[in-house]
Amino acid sequence: MSFEENLKNANESLEKLNDKELS
Repeated sequence: MSFEENLKNANESLEKLNDKELS
């Protein structure tokens, strides 16, 4: 996996976590 793909995946995971914490 490329560095950019890792960053994108990490970012998406963070956004999902944020949604859970806000709801």
